[in-house]
Amino acid sequence: CAPFQRPHLTIDDVRATLFRGLELGVTYLDVAPNYGVRGNFSEEKMGPTIKEIRDKVFLVTKTEEATYEGVWKSLRQSMERMQTDHLDLVHLHNFGNESRFEDLTAVFGDQGAMGALREARKQGVIRFIGATGHLYPSRFHKALDTGEIDVLMNAVNFVSQHVYDFESKVWARARLENVGLVAMKV
Repeated sequence: CAPFQRPHLTIDDVRATLFRGLELGVTYLDVAPNYGVRGNFSEEKMGPTIKEIRDKVFLVTKTEEATYEGVWKSLRQSMERMQTDHLDLVHLHNFGNESRFEDLTAVFGDQGAMGALREARKQGVIRFIGATGHLYPSRFHKALDTGEIDVLMNAVNFVSQHVYDFESKVWARARLENVGLVAMKV
């Protein structure tokens, strides 16, 4: 749903697109709070329609926050923008970025991002926890080590398959652990 951030697209355009998608069988909606700038956030434009179709879609967003408080703030903002009281899947966004998720011990601790996501899942605010990323496949093993990652979304280039090599470096293990996989084609 990143393209919804485009300034020329209105809330009505987004509504028409989402309803047409439903007609065609599209029920997986993936967005992030940073898709857009003030007045043109994808999440905000989706909100009025999400309120109408919430029970028909699997709603995914992301957080780039590493702290407990930051994740909760991000979750609340996303839910407010999208006019919903729960999310189906929330990814630690761009998890391979070492500057964003620098101290993995803290990130996975009770007062870190995963602590907040665990609590959100316990409260029924989210159903699943994921991690996305384009870089550093080896970092995703630390996420898998927690046993709490339900889905990975990684960059895959089907023409030059081993540019990032998530396929063999991470996904082989994820499959063995029954973790869902989503490819971002590049």
